[in-house]
Amino acid sequence: MGCCASEAQGTQNERLNDIGKLETKSKDVTMIGAPRDDPTAGRKKKYQKNKPIALGYWKMRGLAHPIRYLLEYTEHPYEDVMYEQGDPPSFSVESWTSVKNTLALDFPSIPYLIDSDTKLTDPYAIMLYLATSYAPELLGKTPEQTAEIDMLYGQLKDVKTAITGPCYVGADRKQLSYTAKVKMAPIVAYLGKKDFLFGESLSFLDFYLLEQCEFVQWLTEEEFCTENKNVARFCKRMKSLKTIKRYIKSERYLAKPFNNKVAKINNM
Repeated sequence: MGCCASEAQGTQNERLNDIGKLETKSKDVTMIGAPRDDPTAGRKKKYQKNKPIALGYWKMRGLAHPIRYLLEYTEHPYEDVMYEQGDPPSFSVESWTSVKNTLALDFPSIPYLIDSDTKLTDPYAIMLYLATSYAPELLGKTPEQTAEIDMLYGQLKDVKTAITGPCYVGADRKQLSYTAKVKMAPIVAYLGKKDFLFGESLSFLDFYLLEQCEFVQWLTEEEFCTENKNVARFCKRMKSLKTIKRYIKSERYLAKPFNNKVAKINNM
């Protein structure tokens, strides 16, 4: 379990109690601190020292990884609370279900985010909240861009649902790879030759697209970026962002798996 913060263990335990008395023996908790030597120019940090966010999800990439990317970009300290699914044949989910109703969430599910009194459980709502609160420059430059972010998220979510679900029921990987390429084609065309989804302006949705491209790249056994050079350039550009590059090189970076243990198509 990696840890970047320098606070004493007792202080960390107090913070865990503040976010719902989470029992760390049933999950992994990684504390990520906000670097002081590499501030993002022009960004006003609104958080208080020693008050990290808690992000809870399965011990996998899945729906939480775009949120992790966004948190790393904002340099906001957070605790990456990971619940590990049991091994076969039971694939127990007790690590999560045993605590899900103790966190005072309005709609208990994962991923969840707890930031003081703010408690959210929808992935898009979480990303929108983080961008609004800690990186408003990622919200879009115009009302049209803001609306397009919502529209594009709907498209990306539909694609993810269409290609992730079959991984859990044992679909033919070759056919699923073809489906993924076809469904991603409109997004690839929209990206075009732009640096990011909205040209030179980075948005919080670019982190969602990055994770989806990496998932499809793995699913298609490296064919996706080979066949779409603009996607390869986009991924390289995103992973070259200073804070993201540092995160990927760190011990806390979760390289795999994309799916949970029970999935038939996986990279455990």
